Amino acid sequence: MGFAASKQVTEECEQNEDLQHEKDVKKFQDAFESGGYSDLHKIVSDNLDEWKKIELNIAVTGKSGSGKSSFINAFMNKKPGDEGAAEVGGFEETTMKIKKYKHEKYNMCLWDLPGIGTARFPRDEYLRKTSFTQFDFFLIVTATRLSENDVYLAKEVHEKMERKRFFLLRTKLDDVSKEKKRSEEELEKIRFL
Repeated sequence: MGFAASKQVTEECEQNEDLQHEKDVKKFQDAFESGGYSDLHKIVSDNLDEWKKIELNIAVTGKSGSGKSSFINAFMNKKPGDEGAAEVGGFEETTMKIKKYKHEKYNMCLWDLPGIGTARFPRDEYLRKTSFTQFDFFLIVTATRLSENDVYLAKEVHEKMERKRFFLLRTKLDDVSKEKKRSEEELEKIRFL
């Protein structure tokens, strides 16, 4: 799916959400007008768990080698090599295709995205090649230092994808203990970003 097509899909989804919101408001108003608080209470109670049926799609993104696949395995309670575990690499780029990992307990999927800024996924083509707009939420995984590509991804989500949020996720904290004093200062800076 190209950038223009994915932008169109995003706009259509937003229009559908607005239309659904209007229908829900009308349904609640009609219930209240016809049966008062008891009918309104019944509709609210009946729809209370509807959100549980909506699948949440979380993109796990960042530069290659930052620990995206390892994070997915930890979150899914899997070890490398387990059935359904994300493939974890060493020094070479491992994730070449977007891969979906469905959580066994919750209605959510983590999507393992290839690393940004590699020969196959250069920054200027990354959003298009990964169909970035299809996801509901973003985890931007960073290791050691916040990189230019990490900041780029955060700005793209913040500025161009209304209603969508991200978290920066710092991995490889065992490296931090090696340089404790410097790392404490670095962690303090990260808290204020």
